[in-house]
Amino acid sequence: MERDLLKRELEAVNISPKFTAWQYPKNQFDISQIDDLVKLFEQSLIFSEYYRNALKNKFSLKGRISIIDAPYFQRIGGPTGSLGMTDKKKGQAFLIEIYKRAVSTIEAAIHEAIHLISHPLRGNSQNDMAFGKRFGYPLMEAVTQYFTRVMMIEAGIKNWKTDVYQKEINAHLKPFFNVFTLLRIDIEKRLSILCELVFKDNVSLLIKCMKQQFAVINSSLTANEITNCVSRAFTLLGHRSYNEAANFLEYVIQKDYKKAETIYTNAMSKP
Repeated sequence: MERDLLKRELEAVNISPKFTAWQYPKNQFDISQIDDLVKLFEQSLIFSEYYRNALKNKFSLKGRISIIDAPYFQRIGGPTGSLGMTDKKKGQAFLIEIYKRAVSTIEAAIHEAIHLISHPLRGNSQNDMAFGKRFGYPLMEAVTQYFTRVMMIEAGIKNWKTDVYQKEINAHLKPFFNVFTLLRIDIEKRLSILCELVFKDNVSLLIKCMKQQFAVINSSLTANEITNCVSRAFTLLGHRSYNEAANFLEYVIQKDYKKAETIYTNAMSKP
């Protein structure tokens, strides 16, 4: 996402984009700075609620993040090209060291910390993340990186824009966001919906907003038709058919229900 969009997103929730600043050079992170990382989550006006929820469930970030060398990272299944991985079953995150010493980046630390406190806090498998199961793991990584960038800007961290997961952001997050745009869901509500999905696996806010907004984009729809449209749009998102979900919405807006149904049927016929 571009800087101006992120700034608008922060402004929409009345956040000053500099309540603190990362004091270490080159945005480096080492384990001795874990208290500072925790402080970022505790002070965040966007994410602190979800970190408090983790603490209520006796799940703290302290003691859950390690920095390891590249060979060990590969042995435990760390993905090639990544700076970190999270094992939801163990409740542990692993950051690959850079500069051949026990340091990583604050960007990687925030990204993996978000994975750690995402739902469920304690998974049944290494990659047990509810959002990924519902909407696809590439989109999950893109949303997590989006959250990472938001938190970095919120915290006044420089050099927040990197190419990390940019491919996933372009291919998955932007089409996913287009659905919100077509439904005329503003960026403040969109951020709330995403947080509820990622950190609580709560789909009710998304469903509620979709029902409200279908009536806005097409006032001729009956209550039953709205329910049907919401079901189809939600199913398309769960099918990882983000572009098709947007196309479906466009035809509903145009009141071309036959083409909307064709989009849905064709998408669902694909594996």
